Amino acid sequence: MRDFQNGYDLSANSYGFSMNTYDSIKRAITQLMNKGIVYEHWGTKCYWVIQEYIYANLVNRYGFKNEGFTPEDSSIFALYDLSPNGGGLSLTPTRYVSTRVEEVYRAMRYSRAMPQKDDFVRRLNAELRLKLNAPSAI
Repeated sequence: MRDFQNGYDLSANSYGFSMNTYDSIKRAITQLMNKGIVYEHWGTKCYWVIQEYIYANLVNRYGFKNEGFTPEDSSIFALYDLSPNGGGLSLTPTRYVSTRVEEVYRAMRYSRAMPQKDDFVRRLNAELRLKLNAPSAI
């Protein structure tokens, strides 16, 4: 953040930690479950303003529903797209999708992306073998 604020070219630098799409999604899922439970209990709404691209990732990765809005649902996704506009970006609202904690839980629990145990262990072992055989960086 300091480099950005000081006007440095960020594309030329390397940083040890960054927030990427997957990190953002993991954090959002936790918040969606925790806050969703409370908001449903309170009978109130929680609005999530996110980019279509991020929501599409939730649909593809976890099996969230792609369409549908029910005013009674407690979690409302206000989706938008970004498009180039001169030297900047324009934010354009696109649609609303709503959900309940039970739908999020079901999507996570029965995700199409959940690997089979044997396949996961096989891939993990292959990756560990590669790392163990690689020369150590000093």
